[in-house]
Amino acid sequence: MVKLKRKSSVTDNGCPYKVYVDNKFFCKIEDNQEIGFEIGKGKHTLQVKSPYFRSDIIEFDVDTDEFLSFICYPKYTNSKITKTVIKLLSNSVGIALEKNGDYYF
Repeated sequence: MVKLKRKSSVTDNGCPYKVYVDNKFFCKIEDNQEIGFEIGKGKHTLQVKSPYFRSDIIEFDVDTDEFLSFICYPKYTNSKITKTVIKLLSNSVGIALEKNGDYYF
């Protein structure tokens, strides 16, 4: 099972992130939401995107019925200047997506 947690942030709390699994749209995740889903064995990718930002693509391998946990959150603060500059850099890597250690449901 894979778990993805979106940390709450004032920076972009009104903007859902789109979740992509194996380069295909999977679902949306809202501020402070947590989703879980089953995925088959093998190599997979995970990425999240918003209208202005995206995360790096994370590659992971599922060998067994293990639990994998990931967390995503904006890399930038709520500064108006920062938000304005970042909006000009459309599609920049502005979302952090990382493995979140061990997690058990």
